[in-house]
Amino acid sequence: MARAEIHWEDPAGTPNTASAMIEDTSRSGMSIRSPKQISVGSKLEVKWHREHLVGVVRNCRKDGFEYLLGIQRDLP
Repeated sequence: MARAEIHWEDPAGTPNTASAMIEDTSRSGMSIRSPKQISVGSKLEVKWHREHLVGVVRNCRKDGFEYLLGIQRDLP
């Protein structure tokens, strides 16, 4: 697991930032743990170390005090 910073806009267009933990990565995307609930369909940017991923939230479910998000990577 690695700590990351996430950036997204809520449905009203307000920019948001939070810290998250990366659970798993793959070619098609990643799963992260976030302290914030993020709407399915939201564009999200994840930054960690010297890397980043831009994608779309495909699922978000409550897991204890956090949310587990599935993110599909945007393909060029």
